[in-house]
Amino acid sequence: MELRHLRYFVAVGEEEHFGRAAERLHVVQPALTRQIRQLEDEIGCALFERLTRGVRLTEAGKSFLEEARRLLVDLGRSVDRTRLIAQGKVGRLRVGFSDTATYSGELPSILHNFRARCPDVRLELFPSSSVVAGEQLRRQEVDVAFVYVAPTDLPDLKTHTISVERWVLALPHTHPLVKRKRVKLRDLKEEPFVWFPRPVASPLHDRVLAACHAAGLTLNIVQEVNNPTTMLSLVAGGIGVTFTITSAEKTKPDRAVLREVDDLRVTAELSAIWRGDNKLLALQKFIEMVRQQCTGIAHSLRRVCLDTLYGADPNAQLSCDGAYSLTLGELSANTLLDLGRHPRPAKTLSLGLRPPEPSMYAFYNHGPLELGKYAKHLKQRLASRRGCINALLVKV
Repeated sequence: MELRHLRYFVAVGEEEHFGRAAERLHVVQPALTRQIRQLEDEIGCALFERLTRGVRLTEAGKSFLEEARRLLVDLGRSVDRTRLIAQGKVGRLRVGFSDTATYSGELPSILHNFRARCPDVRLELFPSSSVVAGEQLRRQEVDVAFVYVAPTDLPDLKTHTISVERWVLALPHTHPLVKRKRVKLRDLKEEPFVWFPRPVASPLHDRVLAACHAAGLTLNIVQEVNNPTTMLSLVAGGIGVTFTITSAEKTKPDRAVLREVDDLRVTAELSAIWRGDNKLLALQKFIEMVRQQCTGIAHSLRRVCLDTLYGADPNAQLSCDGAYSLTLGELSANTLLDLGRHPRPAKTLSLGLRPPEPSMYAFYNHGPLELGKYAKHLKQRLASRRGCINALLVKV
C-alpha cells in the first residue's frame, strides 16, 4: 500500500463517483479504478458497492475512510512540523543560567523576545549556578547557558557577552556605612561577611578576595551561603555584609542597601555560552537574536562620560572606572593622546598611571580607550578652569 492509494480512496469515498474523483485528482479514470481495485485486493475486502451511477461505501469502507483521513491529516502535520523544525521555528531549547543572571533583566527580556518570535519552540529553563550551568553544557544537558564563569577546557566553546557589571557592597539599611559618602575596602576590616563557598564560582571568589587582599582586607566570613538571593536576605537581616553585582539593586530586599566601594575594581561579565558542535536550528535562531539584542554591549568599547567639578583640588585624581590614577599636574594633551592610542594600560606607566589588576584586562582588551578624541576638549577645559575631570567608563 502506498500513500497515493489512501489519497485516491479518500477522493472516491468523498465524491462517491470515479469520474468526479478522477477530475479532482487530475488522473484518468481507468488508472484510478485500477488503484482502488489494488487497494481492495491488498486489504482483502470490498470498500465500495458499485452502482449504476457511481459508488457507495461499504461499512468497512466507511470505517477505513475515517482512518485514512486521520492518517493523511497527521501526515500533513508531520510534514509541516518537520519543515518548521528545519527552519528552527519548532522544537525545544534547553537554557541553563545562573540565578543572578536574571537580576539585570537582560535574560528575561531575551527569553520573552524569543518566545514572541518562535512561539512553537518550547523553552526548558534550568536555574542553577554558573559552575553547574557550565557543567550542564559540557554534558549536553542544556543547549545554551548564561553564566559569569565559563568552562575553561570545553572544546569549541562559543561565547557572547551580555553585560559587564561592577561588584558593590551590600549592607543592612541601619549600618553606619550607609550614610558615608565614600566607602573603601579598609573600612570593612571589622565587618562580618556573608559569602559564598569557593566551589560555587571559584574565579569570581578569587578575583574579589584578591582585590580585598591587595587593599589589606581579609574577609571575616561568619556565614557561607550558596545562593546569592539568600546572601542578600541574610544581609537585610543584619547577619553581616557582602559583595554583590550592581543589578542586585532590582531584586534585593528593602532592608538591604548597595554602596559602591571606591577601590573595589572588580567586574562580573555575564555571557551566553554554547557548544559550537551543537547544530540545533532553534539554538542558531536563539543566538542570532541574542547577538542582535546585545550587539551594543558585547565586545564593545565603553564610551567616555565627562563631568567637570568646579573648585576641586588641583591635585585631585582623574579616574577611569578605578583603572587609572594620575594627578591633574601630570595631565596634558599629549598624555591624553597617548591614552587614546595605547590598547594596554600597562604601557603608560611612565606617565604616572597605576595599571589595573590583571582581571581588568579582559574588560579593556577589546580595543584602545577612546580618550584620544576628547583630548582637545579636555585641554580647553583644563586651561580655563581648575577642576577634576572624572571619566567614567560605562557600557554603551
